[in-house]
Amino acid sequence: MSSNNFVSEEAVGEALMKLGRDQEAWPHFISAASIDPRDPAPHLNLGAILATHDRPEQAVNEYETAVKLHLDSQSLGIAYEKLGDAYRELGDTAKARESYVHGVKINPQQSAIWQALARLDLEDNIRKLSQTVASNPQSEDYLRLGQMLHQSDRLNEAGAAYEHALQLNPKLEEAMKELRVLDGGGR
Repeated sequence: MSSNNFVSEEAVGEALMKLGRDQEAWPHFISAASIDPRDPAPHLNLGAILATHDRPEQAVNEYETAVKLHLDSQSLGIAYEKLGDAYRELGDTAKARESYVHGVKINPQQSAIWQALARLDLEDNIRKLSQTVASNPQSEDYLRLGQMLHQSDRLNEAGAAYEHALQLNPKLEEAMKELRVLDGGGR
């Protein structure tokens, strides 16, 4: 590989990433970014490596750099999606939502961003409804909470919510049905 060839550095880094050899890919993306600081691709790849290795704060920095550089609409949408994912991992739902909304505005056909927004909404609704049932327990609210938890694959918590609903109203048919579905699915 010739020196100062950012395209080659990126290609080698991407090939190594596909092989799961992120640590070996890392210096190639660092090199590509230093050769051409205006290229967003190495920053997107560095962000992906950092996110994969549970370093969302550093991933945010790389994704923020990438979105500031010139990207086509599809790549920019992906960058905002990944930035939102990193913010969500950090627990900053406001910035996650902001990033997802930017991505949707840029590339509304990108279904992954819509799915990320829906997951974020579901998480927010679970948090709010959990607070509600903690302060004012109602069987119907526990049923709805169980359904939301089930939808987010938090099966043990969903089962506990259905059981709370049944403790408050032992005749709540829908809670009994949902609990049978869960128990049949092996929680």
